[in-house]
Amino acid sequence: MSLWMNRATAILHDERGSALAMAMIFTVALTISGLAFLKMGEDEVISVKRQMDKIQALHLAEGGIRRALWRMERLPESEWTTWATFSDTNGTGAVETVYDSTSMVLTSTATIGKVVRTVMIEVEVDRPTDHIVAYTSGLIVHGSSGTFSSPDTVQFDALPTVDLDYYRNLASYVYGRPDSLVTKKFDTTLGDGIHFVYGDADIKTGTQLNGTIVATGTIRFYGETTINAQQVPLESPYYPAYYPAVIGASAAESSVEGGSPNLVINGMLYSAGSVDLNPVEINGPIVAPLVELSGSFDLTYDERYSLKPPGFQWPVGSFSVNIGSWAEE
Repeated sequence: MSLWMNRATAILHDERGSALAMAMIFTVALTISGLAFLKMGEDEVISVKRQMDKIQALHLAEGGIRRALWRMERLPESEWTTWATFSDTNGTGAVETVYDSTSMVLTSTATIGKVVRTVMIEVEVDRPTDHIVAYTSGLIVHGSSGTFSSPDTVQFDALPTVDLDYYRNLASYVYGRPDSLVTKKFDTTLGDGIHFVYGDADIKTGTQLNGTIVATGTIRFYGETTINAQQVPLESPYYPAYYPAVIGASAAESSVEGGSPNLVINGMLYSAGSVDLNPVEINGPIVAPLVELSGSFDLTYDERYSLKPPGFQWPVGSFSVNIGSWAEE
C-alpha cells in the first residue's frame, strides 16, 4: 500500500507540474500576443494620424492659395508680391505663402507636426491686351463688312491708365508744351521712336512710322498711313513686350478717330477716351472705354502685342486672376 501511495503522489505531482507549466506558457503567450496587438494598434493610430495630418496640411496649403488669389483680385498688380506673400499659424499648424512676380508662381507650404505639404500654382492674368477689343462703356459696330479674329471682344470693369511722363521721357521727338498746345500734322516718313505731341495729332496720307504716336489731345487719321510698333530694348524688364503703336491720352469723347482703306496699325491702339475708326486694319488689340467701328475694318489678334506694355498702371478691375497649372507635393 505504501509503495502504491508513493507512486500515486509522484504522478499527481508530475501532473500538477505539467498543468502549472502549461498555464505559465499560456499566460506568457497571451502577454506576448497582447503586446503585439497593442503595438499593431499603436502603429495603426500613428498611421491614421499621419494620414489625417497630410489631409489637413493639404487643406491648409490650399487655403493659403485661396487667400492669396483673393487678395490679388482686389489689389493692383504692383502690390501682389507684398500682399500675396505671408505666413500664418493657428491651433492646427502653420502655412507660408510666397508669390514670385518673375515666374508668376504662387507657392503655399503648410506644416502640421512632422507633415509638410506644398501646393504650387502658375498664376494666369487675363488683361485687356489679351483680346482683340477691350472696353468698359461699349463696343459699337456699324455694318457687317468688318472682321474680328479671336480672342473675343471683352468688357472690363476698368482699363489700364498710361503714365504720360514715362513716354514723355522716352520720346525722341516732342511737339508743343504743357502750357502751349499744338496741332501737329504728319504726312511723311518719320524718324523711328516715340513722337510725343502736347495737343492734337493729324496723321495724313504718306505717314510712315516705326514707333509710337502719343498725343494728349485728339489723334485724327486721314488717308494712307502705316504705323509699326517697336519692341522694347532687350535690357528692359518688359522685354519682349512692345510699346503701343498709338496712345491717345485724352479722355475726351473722341480721342482717336478717322480712318481710310489704307490705314494700317501694327501694334496696340490705346485710348483714354473713345475710338471711332472707319475703316482701318489693325494687327493688335484696341483698348479704350468706348470703341466704334464702321466700314470694312479688319482686326487681327497678334500675341506679340498682348504682353503687358511698359508705362501703364493696372487698377483693380483691369484684369482677372486665374489658376493655370497646379502641382502638389
